[in-house]
Amino acid sequence: MAARATIIPFRPRPEKKQLISDGVLGMLVFVFVEIMLFAGFISAFVIIKSRAVGSVWPPVNQPRLPVESTAINTLALIASGVVLLIAHRAYLRARRSGGDGAVRRGPGRTRGFGGLFGDSTGRLLVAATLLGGVFVALQGVEWLALIR
Repeated sequence: MAARATIIPFRPRPEKKQLISDGVLGMLVFVFVEIMLFAGFISAFVIIKSRAVGSVWPPVNQPRLPVESTAINTLALIASGVVLLIAHRAYLRARRSGGDGAVRRGPGRTRGFGGLFGDSTGRLLVAATLLGGVFVALQGVEWLALIR
C-alpha cells in the first residue's frame, strides 16, 4: 500500500484589523485593576466600620481632618489636572498648526521653555505645576497637624 501525498491548497486568511492598540488595552487593564483595588479597600473599610465597638465611627480620640482645608486641597488637585489637560490640548493645537508646538519669534528664535512649548502652553504648564505644589504643601500641613 503506497501512501499518496495529498496537496492542500493554501488559503491565506484575511488580515484582521486590530480593534484597539496595545497601549490602550494596557491602560484599560491598568485602570480596571486600580478600580478593583480601591473597591477592595473601600469594602474592607465598610466592613471594619460596621463592626466598630459600640457602633461609633470614627473611634473616640481619633484626629479629624478639617473639611475646609481638605476641600481646598481637593480643588487644587482637580484644578491642576484640568489645567494640565488644557495645556496638552493647546500644545497639540499649536503642533498641528505650526509644526512643533513652539512659537517662533523671528528667524530661528523661539519662546516658551526654550522652544519646547508655545507661550500659552508654557504658562499653563507653570500654572499646573504651581497648583500641584499647592496640593503637596497642603498635604504636608495636614499630615503635620495629624502627627501633632
